[in-house]
Amino acid sequence: METQQPLGKAWITDAIIIALVTAGAYLSALYYEIGFCDYYNIPHYLISLNLSGVLEVSWPAFMIGLSIVLLMIFARMVMEYLSSSPTGIFSMMVISILIFSVYFFNTNCEEK
Repeated sequence: METQQPLGKAWITDAIIIALVTAGAYLSALYYEIGFCDYYNIPHYLISLNLSGVLEVSWPAFMIGLSIVLLMIFARMVMEYLSSSPTGIFSMMVISILIFSVYFFNTNCEEK
């Protein structure tokens, strides 16, 4: 007997997720290059996508996603620890958002 998967998740696999993320990274790099060329009046046929350009454009999105995931993990840990005090939960969430945003903006400013 075969086990049946739920209909909603039958076609979503890891390979499809990786392909969509890769396509999104290349499309964002392409749109960045098109905008750059339009600003400086460079013809579009001179656009050449390479891996370093794709990583340069997609790096901030990866860092924002990682910060959100870490924030969710941290908030979950804090909520389990302070589940009886709603004021404590709110203050810890505000503090964690400030910590992650300061860290993210400091790392981006140092790169430039």
